[in-house]
Amino acid sequence: METTAETRKILNVGSEDLGVTIWDSRSIAQVRRTPAGINISNIIDTLGSRSAKAQGLPRVISSSSFLASSDHKMYLVGSGGLVYGMLKIGVKKLFIRGKYAEFHEISPTCVLDFYVSETHQRTGVGHFLFEKMLDDIGQTPRKLGYDRPSPKLLSFLAKHYQLTEYVQQNNNYVVFDNFWDTSETTGAAAKSQPCDGTPPPQ
Repeated sequence: METTAETRKILNVGSEDLGVTIWDSRSIAQVRRTPAGINISNIIDTLGSRSAKAQGLPRVISSSSFLASSDHKMYLVGSGGLVYGMLKIGVKKLFIRGKYAEFHEISPTCVLDFYVSETHQRTGVGHFLFEKMLDDIGQTPRKLGYDRPSPKLLSFLAKHYQLTEYVQQNNNYVVFDNFWDTSETTGAAAKSQPCDGTPPPQ
């Protein structure tokens, strides 16, 4: 996605080095009515549309208007005046069945959408973006939830983070089995509470 001169400064994509910026409802509101803000909103909308198409989703799940009215965060990555991709996260309350059929109520940070343009996939851009997100939230990949992850995302997580084992959930979220490991305790939001019986409908 091409950018204007002012947008390049705001998005930190003016140089040949990869740059990442973080967007939420507040930061979008601050620039939304400016020319650069309109350009950024259009970029987010286009990336969201391309992501939905690439994943075969029936509707777009990421847009500037959705972001402006939510508590989600979106990370944009690019360089050389271009934006290559985005990653959206948010905290979700989930009822998850463990590998021993027990249920847990958890509220992890979840990866809700992740897209890198086809021309920049398998170039390290996606990994760079994902690592920047992890650094920002101070979390590890196994302590995240993943909303309807595509085969490409599951392959990415297996390759870079050795995350492969999980129990299929009715809500289509993926929480990996080693989420429950106690060797790491990073992030208060990843704490779980066992549930009695079956969870409420998703």
